[in-house]
Amino acid sequence: MSIKKIISVLVVTAMMFTMLAIPVTANAVETNSTAKITVHYYNQNNWNNPYIYYYSDSNKPVVWPGNAMNADGDNWYSYTINNIENAKVIFSDNGNSQNPKQNQEGFTVSGEKWYACGAWYDSEPQGITVHYQNYNNWNNVNLYWYNSSQKGTAWPGNAMSADGDGWYTYKIFGVEQAKVLFNNGSGTQTPGQNQEGVTISGEKWYRNGELTDSRPDQVTVFFYNPNGWNAPNIYYYKNTSDTGKVWPGEAMKSVGNNWYSYTITKYSSAKVLFNSGTNQIPDKNQEGFDVSGTMWYKDGKWCNGETDRDNDTLPDYMEMILNTDINKADTDGDGLPDGYEVLNLSTDPLKADSDSNGTNDGDEDSDRDGLTNKQEYTLGIDPTLLDTDNDGLNDGDEVNVYYTDPLKADTDGDTLSDGDDVALGFSPLLQDTNGNGILDCDEKVQQNITETVKSNDKPQITDVSVNINGTGNVKNNTTIESIYGKDALSSDVVGLVGVPVEITSDSTFDTAVITFKYDESKLGNTPEENLAIMWYDEENGIYQLLDKDTVLDKENNTVSYNTKHFSKYMVVDKEVWYNTWRTNIDYRSGSGTNKYYDFAFVCDISGSMSGSSISYAKTALNNFIDCMSDNDNGSVIAFDSSAYLLASFGSSKDKLHSAVNSMNARGGTNVSAGLTMGVNQLVATSNTNEKAVILICDGDVNYIQPAVNTAVANNIKIYPINVVASDNKILQSVADQTGGELYYAYTAEQLLDAFSHISSNNLLDFDLTDTDGDGLPDTFEKNGMRTTNGKIIYTDPTKADTDGDGISDGDEMGLLRKSSALTIQSFDFPTLALPDIGMYFGNGLFSKNVF
Repeated sequence: MSIKKIISVLVVTAMMFTMLAIPVTANAVETNSTAKITVHYYNQNNWNNPYIYYYSDSNKPVVWPGNAMNADGDNWYSYTINNIENAKVIFSDNGNSQNPKQNQEGFTVSGEKWYACGAWYDSEPQGITVHYQNYNNWNNVNLYWYNSSQKGTAWPGNAMSADGDGWYTYKIFGVEQAKVLFNNGSGTQTPGQNQEGVTISGEKWYRNGELTDSRPDQVTVFFYNPNGWNAPNIYYYKNTSDTGKVWPGEAMKSVGNNWYSYTITKYSSAKVLFNSGTNQIPDKNQEGFDVSGTMWYKDGKWCNGETDRDNDTLPDYMEMILNTDINKADTDGDGLPDGYEVLNLSTDPLKADSDSNGTNDGDEDSDRDGLTNKQEYTLGIDPTLLDTDNDGLNDGDEVNVYYTDPLKADTDGDTLSDGDDVALGFSPLLQDTNGNGILDCDEKVQQNITETVKSNDKPQITDVSVNINGTGNVKNNTTIESIYGKDALSSDVVGLVGVPVEITSDSTFDTAVITFKYDESKLGNTPEENLAIMWYDEENGIYQLLDKDTVLDKENNTVSYNTKHFSKYMVVDKEVWYNTWRTNIDYRSGSGTNKYYDFAFVCDISGSMSGSSISYAKTALNNFIDCMSDNDNGSVIAFDSSAYLLASFGSSKDKLHSAVNSMNARGGTNVSAGLTMGVNQLVATSNTNEKAVILICDGDVNYIQPAVNTAVANNIKIYPINVVASDNKILQSVADQTGGELYYAYTAEQLLDAFSHISSNNLLDFDLTDTDGDGLPDTFEKNGMRTTNGKIIYTDPTKADTDGDGISDGDEMGLLRKSSALTIQSFDFPTLALPDIGMYFGNGLFSKNVF
């Protein structure tokens, strides 16, 4: 229902209060600030001013007749009662007629309800809609309805609502089908007396005995008023016994510029006469003009909305309105058809030189593309557009310089637009310009695109450019867009310098150079040497720093990177980024477990470990080291035919990484030597940390029982990882005796899985108490959660929704997205995808450990 203007409240006299057997005193209302009742009322009796009076058992907040209801259209009215949960309501015509009747209790309502024709509904009822054309000009139009089980209001029924054009409407609610009779309340009806009513369902139109599913055709007539006439009338008729309003008929409505109109709803075709005083067209005693649909009349000429006698693309009726010659295509003789002037150029079809500048409209060049309007008309080009086909070349150059088709963006069909062909040095008339067998669209051309991205909040980066040897015109197929403020994570990357950008391209290329230009004066405390490019790895959900591949040019104030793909890129202060990730989050601290570990990493570097085996081992070890807390310790022992201490306990993580990275496979195998050194290193430590050996070997195990006995005696667990695809009873025994676990890892993925499982049973053994039930362990909320962009977020472990935005902390963090690389059976976190920011243990460099 469309809301119309609110009916103003009318003041009624105190005497009217006696018409209702309800006290009129307005009492204080017992309010409920959140309660609301909305009542919709269908004005079936066509009251002039529908009012609503409401009260409760204990309160009468308004005096009779209450408040005016709001007109919503289609005879519906509504009113909202605030601060009351339940009320009784009475409808009235501003205190006169009322429903329920006098001395009857009001209707009980709550929530939102609709009342129509004696019935209440929980939603707006559709009902049956009946339209009636007042063919015989009755003064009153009523509708009476009935069906096999019900009847409407007693005869003559209810007054229908006038639509204002000879049509009347009434809605019947509560039934799906009914029979209706129309009457004037004075003895005239249709169908006639003793005849069955017309069967109606859904929405129907009734005109002169014919029932249709849609509104019947009508006639609209436009008339140009001749000189000397006053406002004209129209007299219309079907035949001598079936006419419209008596002579002189109906007054026509002025629509401007001496044009008048009238719509005949009574007929779908008719005969018409125009008149004003003693003037008449056609003359007296002549038959009226035949009309149907929409028609125009001027100076003895008729037309409809479709005819174009002179084929100038300007319909005859428009020519009548504009006063152009209906039988002459170019009224002003400027070489341009009237329709082209009006519909394309917006020049005056009655004046050869519309702007009076001494040049005929046909010889003008309206869009300044090098072609006259007449040439553009002849060629079928848009005279108001510099580049009709939007191919990057103006129409004049296409016709006079390149000989391309100004109506076809790709004249030679090589999928490059004509403009791109020219920009790239190709012929727009040849698919393979140089004849080398490669289509121009597939040729790779060295190109450059630059975008200004300076931001007031992040002014350090001013421009980003891409230099690419690729296909197509990169100015049209490649975009560089600042995503600052649009991509929340990238806009808040730790150490961000300037704005992040997203680069997308449809070009095929091998490599491209991305260059960020910086304003040295805006760098603040960031040394130029610290600038490095970073990109967002969407597949793994992490930011990758490209410090080793970033090229710094201090002279030109640029940092560049050679890439094979596009994504989201940005410049960061690499030292700030590295320092952030060097800060380890220890979830065991204050968790109640407080277990820390001394790990002896014992790795086989014999010849059998060469190639991928040693490479996988180094990757897995480095990742594991990164997940150790500051209270964990590690030592690195390598062995071939002998054992080597590469890093002792107490070494920093950097030294542990260096030791791991220095390992190269060579020589024979002496597991006993390596394991013995590892166990002895652990025995020599004096702290209270838990102790464990992680042994990576190829399964070629010699006599190692003495080292195992020492481990058992000192509560040292041994976790053997066999990188060769064969069962090994000795290694299984080692694990069983020491309380460790044996793993078989033949691939990089399996090796990562093994280390992940070891870390889950040791490094990640912390208290999972979740006090507020938001899906985040208290230790996470108190110690902080690092997101993929390096930010650490702290939340309140006693409040499920720390920021009070209606979304739990767990939902906002996206919780932990599990992967096959790290399976922690004790976690029972929902795997939510919103927002997909990821969360990391420790310094998070277990890149596969993003849950």
